[in-house]
Amino acid sequence: MSIKKNIEAWNFVLAFKIIREKKDFTAENLEYLYQCGRLEQIYEKIKHCDNMPEFWNPAFFDFDIFKEELQRIIYRSNCEDKYESVLDKISIVNYDIRRKIDNLELTLDEGINYFKDIISLDNGIGKIYCILNLISYFYKIDCKFFNNETRNILAILQSNINTFNCRVANDYYDMYMSGFKNNNYQDVAIKSNKKVAILVSGALRGVNWEEHLKKISEYFDFDFDLFLFTWNQWFYWPGLKGDGEFWANRYLSQELIGSIPEKIKTKTNFKLYFPHTYSILDKEYGCKLKTSKIKKNHTIKHYIIEDQEDFFRTNNINPNGRANTSKLWYSNYQLLKLVELYEKRNNIKYDFMIKIRPDCAYKINFNIQQMERLKFNQLMIRHHFNLNSGLNDSFAAGRRSAMEIYLSLWNNAALNTQFSFFNAFPNFQSEHDMLLKYCCNWNLNCCLDYDFETTGFLTSNDYIMPDFEEYFAKDRQVLIEKNILPIHEIQNIEKFLNSCKAYFHSKDKTGLFDFFKKRLKR
Repeated sequence: MSIKKNIEAWNFVLAFKIIREKKDFTAENLEYLYQCGRLEQIYEKIKHCDNMPEFWNPAFFDFDIFKEELQRIIYRSNCEDKYESVLDKISIVNYDIRRKIDNLELTLDEGINYFKDIISLDNGIGKIYCILNLISYFYKIDCKFFNNETRNILAILQSNINTFNCRVANDYYDMYMSGFKNNNYQDVAIKSNKKVAILVSGALRGVNWEEHLKKISEYFDFDFDLFLFTWNQWFYWPGLKGDGEFWANRYLSQELIGSIPEKIKTKTNFKLYFPHTYSILDKEYGCKLKTSKIKKNHTIKHYIIEDQEDFFRTNNINPNGRANTSKLWYSNYQLLKLVELYEKRNNIKYDFMIKIRPDCAYKINFNIQQMERLKFNQLMIRHHFNLNSGLNDSFAAGRRSAMEIYLSLWNNAALNTQFSFFNAFPNFQSEHDMLLKYCCNWNLNCCLDYDFETTGFLTSNDYIMPDFEEYFAKDRQVLIEKNILPIHEIQNIEKFLNSCKAYFHSKDKTGLFDFFKKRLKR
């Protein structure tokens, strides 16, 4: 990008760098540096010129007088006579501000007075540069700068929002407004009617799924209404889902995770060395859900149960792809519509929504008063460090406005396939990464103001592991015949998988295991 384009886009740092590194110096470059008070940079270009250089425009200044004035200003001992100069006020103000900022010497009163000095000047590039420096500095140092005396900065920024520099103007506008709020209303929360909707979406997993559903009421110390979306099956084996490559993290004890063989530690390796075994373990196994059991849970205000296979067929979902991602965002959107229908019928409106999973355990250490401090575009949601800061979809909470956007991802994806992360809709190419990009583009601030934690999966040792022996035997034969792995390593892996099976088949599930074992063999 050219120097002119960078200046017009308010990308001053890069523009000044280009000017400094370019051998040829133009009258236009001189004007940019002059307006922004970069007097030292100008002096470096002309200090060895005994006569007026070729680029010099005599209409700008008498060269000798200008050079002498630069020397006087740059080497002066104080700033008391800053305006007793032949140079323009905006140039002197910008020069002084930058020197004081570089030395962390700019005081609040000085900053306000500098703004008053330049407010009546034309909205040229020097005035904009001055304002941006003041905003950036005082936003970090002292938000008292953002007050009624400097508030006309907003009008100046707004007048530039529909120009080439709209993005930067918007950013600084937001920064000023944030500073103004922090200065004047930092300790003031926006009150609400404190009505909370807990939205539970996802598959019911584990043989004790009914107990897990009942536990939800134990997590929250405030009143709420509970809504549920689930599928017409509950699952006694979920497949090797979640947690990226490391399938074991979600299901096994720490002791087992610590002893997992390298060749099956990741999904990629597991599938590479033991494709038949991986195939049988990666499938979901479920049983028909009885609606009567949902009805017995009187904490559920309203619920939806849909046929999973119908969902796949109707929406052309690939069950072998990221079907669970499609299920998640479809169910979230259906829950939102369910809540809106309930509100309409009962003439109420929820102020906050909290989205959780039915198979997770939570530790909640926040209250409604703390939630009232959330901004209208803020979500309480965690970035997942192990997934390059993708967003964890097991918990989200916020004011209604933010949660409506979050829960509407399915609908927004259908309308916005021009985004690369939505172009396969209704299938999705990623999970946590896609959610991060969605929140970024829909301007959701993913904060973590208050303490909450997903402590784990309730169903960790609550599954029925499929019989894999027949499939493991096929993999073992190939590995031995092709001399891919030594026999002792294969035996260690088989021993580990048998330990996993024993972990899942606890003594209190003996009867259930015998019942479902027959189903798994079918």
